[in-house]
Amino acid sequence: MLSDEHKALIQGSYSKFTARDGFRPRYGQRLMIAEIAKYLGSIATNSEGLRKSDAATCVVEAGTGTGKTLAYCIATLPIAIAQDRKLVISTATTALQDQILTKDLPELAKFSGIDFNYALAKGRGRYVCLSKLEQRIESFSADPNDATIPLFMLDSNDDDELSEEVLQSFFSKYASGEWDGDRDTLEDPLDHRSWSMLTADNQQCSNRRCSYFSSCPYYEARNRWDDADVLIANHDLVLSDLALGGGVNLPATEQTIYVFDETHHLSEKALGHFMVSSGLKTSENWLKTLSKSLADMLPAITPGHYVASNIDKISPLSIGLQSKIDLFYENLAKGLAWETDDGASESRFRFTDGLIDDGLREQAHAIKLDFASLCRYLDEMRAELNRSVDEKSDCGLNREEAEQWYPVIGSHFHRADGHFSLWQFYAKEQKEGAPPDARWVVLREYDNSSDIFL
Repeated sequence: MLSDEHKALIQGSYSKFTARDGFRPRYGQRLMIAEIAKYLGSIATNSEGLRKSDAATCVVEAGTGTGKTLAYCIATLPIAIAQDRKLVISTATTALQDQILTKDLPELAKFSGIDFNYALAKGRGRYVCLSKLEQRIESFSADPNDATIPLFMLDSNDDDELSEEVLQSFFSKYASGEWDGDRDTLEDPLDHRSWSMLTADNQQCSNRRCSYFSSCPYYEARNRWDDADVLIANHDLVLSDLALGGGVNLPATEQTIYVFDETHHLSEKALGHFMVSSGLKTSENWLKTLSKSLADMLPAITPGHYVASNIDKISPLSIGLQSKIDLFYENLAKGLAWETDDGASESRFRFTDGLIDDGLREQAHAIKLDFASLCRYLDEMRAELNRSVDEKSDCGLNREEAEQWYPVIGSHFHRADGHFSLWQFYAKEQKEGAPPDARWVVLREYDNSSDIFL
């Protein structure tokens, strides 16, 4: 139940806010505040603050300009502060984020009498990785024959935006405080491909082991989040955090009250984050790249070390996987009744009730086992690189070389793990009476090739 103290705080905050000259309270707004407060008050928790009542959601629909942001903030913020929880407001568009950040929350802080802090939360990919930036700068003077240098540092790039001069300017502007490392605050925007060379994802980042951890733009922003009572995020960031188990990039779920604004975008976003997908020919091409990348790493590894042994095991495993995936491709291409819309460049087949025949499932099981082995080898290598950064490894790489290779191996592991999840899903037997899984395949035709996406 909502305590009398909470009720009084919510009502008092709304009365203070609406007492301003020119503000007109709305019945719908008051009704929305009451419904949200009643919903939050109905949630029963145990001594650890975890929900023990049935899962439920409060859904509100209202037109533009009816004061939804004020209503859900007035209803949730006093309760969040009283329960020592974070309020995470998730939006679908940057326009609404800007409105909440620059108009709604400042007004609420000024007129409601509620004492709170707020901050904008962005994903790691919006911030420059200083380690990658430094490596890109050093690549201009690097020896192409140096086998200890990862391939990504030596990739040729004709884009003038990533010239040595431009990269040096990024570094100096960040060091002097002229730039905060945020992609969105660059004077001259970079395209996605160029920016991706300067940022790291969760699997590529070595966190506290990184030489730049204490001055990392992303972690400096994270420190500001820790002091905030309200975080404004987008659906992609919240869903990616939940997909990782929650509490990885944002506050722990049990310490959070979530408000999803612009929820009509949420189903499509959720599908993108919780669906596993890959092209079969695309997978084969990546496996070839993986073998080439690790072959370039091998000369730098101490002969006989288990990292060298893992690299030696991955090459034949990759070749075998390519053959199995190719056979799976042929069986799908020839064995399914593909449906094609008029004029479409792709065909689809949806497995009825998500069921696939035993032959395909057995093939998927064999591929799944191979990807499980690949994940294990790469994860062991990643752990050894971490030890090298801590200068506790005898694998042959020094700290600097390990830092350079860590994002490469981390990226490969992340991709291998995604493939494992996909094939695990296709190899899973359907339990009788259980809700069906959705499995479908898409055949896409290109100018000189084709691919099937699972």
